[in-house]
Amino acid sequence: MKCEMLFISCIVFAMVGCATETLTVKVFDNDGNPVPNATVSVGFSKSSVVFGGGHSASGGGKAMSRTDTNGVAVVKFDCTSSDFGWHVEADGYYRGNSHNEHFDFEDVIIPPCFGKVILHEHEKSGVETLYKIKNPQQLVVHNPIERRKVPKVNGRYGFDLAEYDWLPPEGRGKTADFYLVRDIAGVPDSGEYNFGRIEFEKDCGYYIGKQTGSDAFPAVYHAGEDSMYQTNVVLRCIRHNEGNGWTETVPVVGKDEYLVLRTRVRQGENGCIQSANYSLILGRFTATSMMSAARVVFNPRVNDTNLEYVQPK
Repeated sequence: MKCEMLFISCIVFAMVGCATETLTVKVFDNDGNPVPNATVSVGFSKSSVVFGGGHSASGGGKAMSRTDTNGVAVVKFDCTSSDFGWHVEADGYYRGNSHNEHFDFEDVIIPPCFGKVILHEHEKSGVETLYKIKNPQQLVVHNPIERRKVPKVNGRYGFDLAEYDWLPPEGRGKTADFYLVRDIAGVPDSGEYNFGRIEFEKDCGYYIGKQTGSDAFPAVYHAGEDSMYQTNVVLRCIRHNEGNGWTETVPVVGKDEYLVLRTRVRQGENGCIQSANYSLILGRFTATSMMSAARVVFNPRVNDTNLEYVQPK
């Protein structure tokens, strides 16, 4: 009996007090240069079930380290579970994404005394790109909760990105940034069909880009004045005939893309663009049953291409 208790005590001591985990993170800026003095923060569990009958000692632990001149940080911590999380912050940069990591492990239960996790790996590595804070402005920002229903009757409807609403009589918008043309001839029993299109006025339009992958800075600093702005978006749906049948909206852009728009264009006497406004729509963006986007950013300052916005709190 004494030997058994000694054996159990040794295991508990080894599992609670000796395991040291390591996270190595390389941090770069959006130009590919290492970021020194960035803070890598780790959050982890210190919980452990020690006694029979469900009594447990629990708590969360934190550890941190700063990057060296090569942008590398090594964080050491004692983790009593298989999961931990980390993120990176640095002065002058947008906060990095939150990352969740998972060590390979097995549960060891010796009833009725305790249950613990034995980790089969103790090291993880990661790479983070931080985007520089350059010139964020208080722009007009609309969030997903502000989505708008698309009119149910075929027709041409103007949409105001600043007000994020339809023009009267369907809404309270004031200036059309684009027009949604609803034009459904019929809905098939199954398969893809055209719902309509989005149209832009002369010299207005859009282009599509790939999101950065950063939650805090997902798109671009500025609209491209010399980019090729397209003028027409075909809206599509897919009809599925399983069960009672249902309709799937095909997004204009997916959740890893964005649209930059040039609207409200005025031409000078020579026919060149004299003034315009610029906007950003983060995907997933749909415009069939609902006008809905992950975020819409409208710059109300004429001829200002800046799309770096102050993050909503």
